[in-house]
Amino acid sequence: MSRIFVIDDSEVDFVVLENALNDSGYDGKLDYFMSADKALQEMLKLHEQGDLNLLPDLVLCDINMPGMNGFEFCVEKNKVDYFITVPVILVTNSNSPEDVKKGFQSGAVSVFNKKVDYDEFAYDISVLVEYWIRGCVAQIYKRLTV
Repeated sequence: MSRIFVIDDSEVDFVVLENALNDSGYDGKLDYFMSADKALQEMLKLHEQGDLNLLPDLVLCDINMPGMNGFEFCVEKNKVDYFITVPVILVTNSNSPEDVKKGFQSGAVSVFNKKVDYDEFAYDISVLVEYWIRGCVAQIYKRLTV
């Protein structure tokens, strides 16, 4: 069963994302964290317990949050060798090219803009799920972790 971590300090944004994932047909496990620090702690706990198959297949992380932001989460996550194979997509309301550049420099695999139009947002989420959870990229990442 696939697993996605969603990190966002806004419960409203999480509910919208959860609905979009459900509308896309995603039927895996979805874990919600209101802070990047708590999500990283959960990943470290799973790693320490040896439950590496329970690590997320994908992390959707807001950029602007109190405490550890999305850029910092990517950097900290990638300090643990095994976590490098866990892709992070940064989610933002910003249209700043600097945020996109900084996202890739911090280790994100993509920077995704939150959409005002739900249908457009839900479509984009379905494409992400298809590519990262069901697609060939997911299979490559799974092989890297064997």
